[in-house]
Amino acid sequence: MPADSQIHVEVIRSAVAAEETAKVCRRPGATLGYWAIRGLGSPLRLLLHYLQVDFVDRRYVQGDYDAEVPYSRDAWLSEKHKLGLDFPNLPYWIENGNDERGRERRVRLTETLPIMRYLCRRYGERAERTDAAKAFRLGVDDAQVDMLANVSMDVRHAMSRCFYSSQNEQQAVHAYQEGIVPKLVLLESYCRRHQVAVRDEQAPPRPFLAGTQVSYVDLFLAETLDQLQACIPNALDAFPHLSQLRSHVWNLERVQQFLASELYIASPANNRVAFLGSSSQLPPPSKLPSLQLPRETVDGAHQAVAQSYRIGEG
Repeated sequence: MPADSQIHVEVIRSAVAAEETAKVCRRPGATLGYWAIRGLGSPLRLLLHYLQVDFVDRRYVQGDYDAEVPYSRDAWLSEKHKLGLDFPNLPYWIENGNDERGRERRVRLTETLPIMRYLCRRYGERAERTDAAKAFRLGVDDAQVDMLANVSMDVRHAMSRCFYSSQNEQQAVHAYQEGIVPKLVLLESYCRRHQVAVRDEQAPPRPFLAGTQVSYVDLFLAETLDQLQACIPNALDAFPHLSQLRSHVWNLERVQQFLASELYIASPANNRVAFLGSSSQLPPPSKLPSLQLPRETVDGAHQAVAQSYRIGEG
């Protein structure tokens, strides 16, 4: 981030008084609200860092199993319906200020992808260095990028079902096989057909999903895949193109800066109520920090990928 960029992290651990919530609604500048985890918040934090946007990162903490109210969400619920949001949810984006003509600007948004698209439209051009990148604005006007973003969100939803709905290792492995693998296969096959992130000196360089320019979906998907790997370390073993795409994004200078900043949360990926990848102090087997897939499960994913390659080449 530039030296003059201003990021402030607020950690909310308990119910919030109404007057404090009112201040959040009125204060100048921008506020991102989400849980104090990676989840859907980390792709937004990454994008905001990439775009060099000043904002307050408001993080809500979920209680643990041994709290007076187990897994309490009071920190968030106490102000959920008091922030002026049309569809109250996390993440949210609140922005108060003036536009280029001095007119009042008041933005209240929820849902991850609409927030990402708004940020790219508003800040994408100023953050880039080349004319081509300025015109591209991280792909916000590209229908192909939007399609890939929605498919990538399907991966995120499948991950959430695996992490939060599973109650034991067997259920988590099944959720990976039946929910996550089919979504990853679709993206892996797309990358192969379009030569995305290939290791071939004879092929034209296409390091990112939309070509040579990084898009908001590259940031979203790379962070999502990294969370998947943090929770299931061998989850991407059968997906070479997606693994390479994640590496391409992770090696970008601004992404490296993000990973070294206070905005980046290495762990936990999920809230304490989750079976997999949370910071809950409830010991295994009730909660697992991570899960290693059986060899036969990884082999099955390899077979699904190979079949998709054959179909794509047929």
